[in-house]
Amino acid sequence: MSPEAPGSLVVPTLLNRPDGHWYAEVDRLDPNPGADSWLRVSWSAATCTGQQLGIGGSIVCAVVPTGFQRSKYPANQLDFAANHLQWRDAAPSEGLMLVVALPEDWVIDSPAAASPSPVDAKVIKGRFATYWMLAGRGRVTFKVSHLQAEAIADFMERFRTNLLDLPRPSPVELQT
Repeated sequence: MSPEAPGSLVVPTLLNRPDGHWYAEVDRLDPNPGADSWLRVSWSAATCTGQQLGIGGSIVCAVVPTGFQRSKYPANQLDFAANHLQWRDAAPSEGLMLVVALPEDWVIDSPAAASPSPVDAKVIKGRFATYWMLAGRGRVTFKVSHLQAEAIADFMERFRTNLLDLPRPSPVELQT
């Protein structure tokens, strides 16, 4: 798969507290005012090479042109119902690539359990990860489940087959 070229990149690495509530460690790249180029984000790279920078603990690799700002911060209040999570954000006019990485042994139930549907999914560093290409302002929602490690390979094959059955989405205009 060729690299994506979003205006911003947001990678929340999700974690589950002992009390069952979710939070994230976020790694983010946004353009400074006047930036006139896009990021180049490799979803498929197994390792970052050359000019690529590992984002979100190297869940994805990005070539970051001059004029972008990187920020890292914790995020709370991701839950909105039992095992249903959400991410709210605003995409710049060039669009936003949202990459979500779940804790080990957690998955998004199916492409249909996410709104909007993700573009692709993978397991990297023992974590299920998926991404969306977004435009506008609003939220992404998804239902997660715990899955035993030995079942992840079969699950991923079904999940990705279901994704391939869907048309590749163009950047989704988010609804608030």
